[in-house]
Amino acid sequence: MEQHTNRFRRPHPHSAAPAPRPTHFVALRITDPTVVEATQRVQQELIRLAPHVRPWLHDTRRLHLTLFPLTLLDPDSIASALALLDAGGPIARKYFPEQVPAVRFEGVGQFNNRIVWMKPAEDDATAALMNMVVELEARYMAAGYAPKRNRDIVLHATLARPQDKFVPRHHLLSDELLAPLASHCFGANAFGELELCRMGTWAADGFYESLGKVSLAPTPV
Repeated sequence: MEQHTNRFRRPHPHSAAPAPRPTHFVALRITDPTVVEATQRVQQELIRLAPHVRPWLHDTRRLHLTLFPLTLLDPDSIASALALLDAGGPIARKYFPEQVPAVRFEGVGQFNNRIVWMKPAEDDATAALMNMVVELEARYMAAGYAPKRNRDIVLHATLARPQDKFVPRHHLLSDELLAPLASHCFGANAFGELELCRMGTWAADGFYESLGKVSLAPTPV
């Protein structure tokens, strides 16, 4: 007797539902004119090295340092996340007691041969910023808003990213292709504010929609 198998099986009643995708993120906006202009020059060089990346380039009005993503699904979770953001000021002053955080950017990297990003320099300032981020992110994790990490934080500022998930093999970006930009110096950016932003929506100035900000300035003496 011929047997037929049901290819459309129901999910196991105890199987875990997929985690909701992130909806927001905490960021430091990059606005220093020297860094922005250097970014635009590097994007043009990317086009020269790989012409197909032109539609992948990020608008430099949205240039930012990504700290960590958040999943905020209702007004209450957004309000709670904004309250947690207020802790960013005191935490920043713990690691940067005399001035706002400032980071130098040197070289570019790539994720999965598809995403090109600007690297913070490997120095004491970046290490202090990383400690600040880890401490703040832990508070969001404890509240259930930041996903648990399965790898270390990689501070990055995205320069180019394809919209489609599928990228033909001949369009992948290798370290060898990006080698001419490996040591490019972008300059330094001082960060006066920490922001909670909504993914995929833009403000009038071209940046992401910002739901709240907190000052990172040192406490006046």
